[in-house]
Amino acid sequence: MAKQVLVPILLGVLGMVSMPLAQGVVTAPSGDHIVQIRAQADMLEAHLALAGDQTRQIVELRVYQDFESDGDYPVVWEGDAAEASIVSIPRFDGERDRLYSKFQLLDAESGQALGYTRYVTDVDAIVERDFEIPWPESKKGLTCITDIDDAIETGTRYGDEGVLLNEIIDWDNSDPEMT
Repeated sequence: MAKQVLVPILLGVLGMVSMPLAQGVVTAPSGDHIVQIRAQADMLEAHLALAGDQTRQIVELRVYQDFESDGDYPVVWEGDAAEASIVSIPRFDGERDRLYSKFQLLDAESGQALGYTRYVTDVDAIVERDFEIPWPESKKGLTCITDIDDAIETGTRYGDEGVLLNEIIDWDNSDPEMT
């Protein structure tokens, strides 16, 4: 019986975690900026809002890094703003997957950051699932189950566990192995 309750709970958590991480929480900046980044099998597509004909760059930052104007970051794209609205960035740097990196648009001349630092937010093209998520046997469910035996006794057929991803990652730790 516990297995029948736990499997839908775990599938619910996995489904929640696989959803896009940022959906309109922050308003779009004015001026040039990265609108979104979509993951493909071998490429990342950066959708840009650009005006004018200045040279722009996109630099890659590790998840534990904050952008600083005097920092030394790898340039993953450079081009003319007048010619680019969607740019391709190789998804892999050797064996390292850039899916978990963050990216910053820069003015190539001044090195000034343009817009917000962005992560990959659209992973729909790389999600591969060869099974259907089971539908609950009943509409009776609980959020944040603390006592499994109690949930079973009350007839709960599924559970939803909300996971705060920003509470899992130690953003302030300077040691990347610990994040």
